[in-house]
Amino acid sequence: MPQLFENRRNCLMERVAAAGIDMLMVCDSVNLLYFTGIKITPYERFIAFLLDTRSGQAQIVLPGLERDAARDAGIKVKFYDDHDDPLLPVVAFLGPCRLPGVEKRSLSLAVAEKIITGLNRKADRSISVLADITGIISDIRLIKDDTELQYLGMAARYSDEILAGISAKIHIGQTEKNITIEIMRAMAAIPKVLIDNFVIQVLLGTGSADPHGYASDRTLQEGDPVTIDFGVCYQHYWSDCTRTFFAGPPKQQFREIYRIVLDAQQEAIAKVRPGVPMAEIDLAAREVIGSAGYGEYFIHRIGHGIGLSIHEGPSMHSENMTPLAEGMVVTIEPGIYIPELGGIRIEDDVVVTAHGVEVLTHYPKSFADMVL
Repeated sequence: MPQLFENRRNCLMERVAAAGIDMLMVCDSVNLLYFTGIKITPYERFIAFLLDTRSGQAQIVLPGLERDAARDAGIKVKFYDDHDDPLLPVVAFLGPCRLPGVEKRSLSLAVAEKIITGLNRKADRSISVLADITGIISDIRLIKDDTELQYLGMAARYSDEILAGISAKIHIGQTEKNITIEIMRAMAAIPKVLIDNFVIQVLLGTGSADPHGYASDRTLQEGDPVTIDFGVCYQHYWSDCTRTFFAGPPKQQFREIYRIVLDAQQEAIAKVRPGVPMAEIDLAAREVIGSAGYGEYFIHRIGHGIGLSIHEGPSMHSENMTPLAEGMVVTIEPGIYIPELGGIRIEDDVVVTAHGVEVLTHYPKSFADMVL
């Protein structure tokens, strides 16, 4: 594993140096994990991974209470106490640089200004800008290596197992919170599945019409849709799967909508292969749903990337002409959401392979399988 992280750092160093950036700073905790193997939740405290693209020298700046987490990193670490200024070692490391690179998406303006001021005080030159390396890091993380694909596959497998167990326990009178707690318990029972962060959405009845709704005390009634969208985090890598069940035979309109959403998903998955623009995947599903008269109710993109984050690049929408590439892992999740009626979403995780696509999540999704 140390070699894996070193290879990732070397790739980052080459890409950043090619952009004319001589030193860089990574402050996002997920990217810190990706490049160093250090997993922490910093809360409001400052963290940084620093790298000199010319010499390869690296340093990490962490709160002192993270000593155990960084014990085996193999990189020099500067720890600071809560009363210290964590930017002092950053400015000291970046002092000789001409163009520092940072992740502007995760760096506050206040911290950026303090770093620029500190660097300009330290040398007889003026640095007025920080180069943005957010896109470079995102591009590197788009393509998953063999270890990542293994972990993502295991996360998806556990999603299937949890859904099988949960679906057998759903019954009339349960609340969204009840079902959510059952999913949490199922995750907690699986070794190497992390539960420090839950991503679980359970929506019943008309609540399923809100793609980003939250679990409440709403109770399950006969014929209601039951949308379960959740992620399993295995070895820090996520699955993201959605199935819409029904508490007994639903209204005829739900039968129709379910068939349309499933057809749209299958059409989109069939188009996934290297070189295909991401927009075409979105438009394939949108064409099916639009032709059936429900286009206005498909209100989000077809999918997104997954990896160390349950939502990460790429964004699979109708304007993104970036071609798919082997090793990308994305969700395919069309949906139809009708206010005052309910919603249907079906979501699977897929890998772009050399010649097409591999679906990682395998829980059944025919209409008959969804009627409990």
